[in-house]
Amino acid sequence: VSTRVEVLVGRWVPLKGTGGGVLVSGPYAKGALLDGGHEPQIAGGAMVGYRFARYELVVNVGLAYATEGIGSPGYVDSYQTKTTYDLGFSLRYDINQYYFSVGYKHNSNGEDVGLNFYGGKEHNPGIDGVFVGVGIRF
Repeated sequence: VSTRVEVLVGRWVPLKGTGGGVLVSGPYAKGALLDGGHEPQIAGGAMVGYRFARYELVVNVGLAYATEGIGSPGYVDSYQTKTTYDLGFSLRYDINQYYFSVGYKHNSNGEDVGLNFYGGKEHNPGIDGVFVGVGIRF
């Protein structure tokens, strides 16, 4: 178990009402502290979501950069690269202006699925994580 502190900022744009809910999309940017809070990382990309009642399903796809190789030697996930794809999905539940969130995050260079288009990403088997959090809507 490793502590991860993350602040995500996104802007939803409603696309289409369907099936009693609304399909939404928009950009996101985040800052995170990985490896137990010692490794700064920034990321940005696009989110797509589906809002229905008090629930929201969210998928994000973007690029991330960490100041050091994520999981540097000495950590469990050693020899990670600094630049990675930032992928994830989550389920959120609204409570007034707050929301409760559970989900999955993945950072890697995509080589396992043939997506290592940028050779500078080197070898990167990926870091996976499950999270639980609380957020606030402005």
